[in-house]
Amino acid sequence: MVLRCDIPLTINEKSTLQIIAGRVVKAASEGRDTTGGPGMTQKRRWALSEDARARLTLWNLNTVVGLLSVLGSVGALLAIVFGWGGQFNENRRNFAEIAEWRADWQDQSKDRRGEIERQFGAIGSRDSAQDDALRKNSELSNQNAFRIAGLEARGERLERSLDDLAKQLNEQSGDLKVIKEILTRLEAGQKPRDK
Repeated sequence: MVLRCDIPLTINEKSTLQIIAGRVVKAASEGRDTTGGPGMTQKRRWALSEDARARLTLWNLNTVVGLLSVLGSVGALLAIVFGWGGQFNENRRNFAEIAEWRADWQDQSKDRRGEIERQFGAIGSRDSAQDDALRKNSELSNQNAFRIAGLEARGERLERSLDDLAKQLNEQSGDLKVIKEILTRLEAGQKPRDK
């Protein structure tokens, strides 16, 4: 029995078919039943058409693994594309929210800027009023310092004059004591003479 195969096969498929064919030939030479078991005829066993047998031989382990890897790659590619699409939509939504927040912030900052400028103007007018009051107080304190310096100078002159006066009084009191002594002696000297 010779099987003819017009389908291109891989090396693994050819070797598998050769092993199976070798076993069948060996079993036939030993006189064993190669029909597939009791009750199964050769005709029924090979009832598949050559196209069906060719299709069956195409689906081996390598084909299944290759097909699964292709399907996995396509699935991964779709997941990436849809994932990127979702991320793109989320980023676009985030950018829109940021742009909206920025516009609101700019509007608020314009409103706030006018209010801050008014507050700075009020602070500036208060500062200028306080500067004027400080200048006036400074002028008054300078005038008071000048007056105090004048009063201190007068006080020192008065103190010197009082010291000079006290010295003169001391000298005069000493002179008066001497005069009094002289007068008491003169009076004492005239009293006995008058008697």
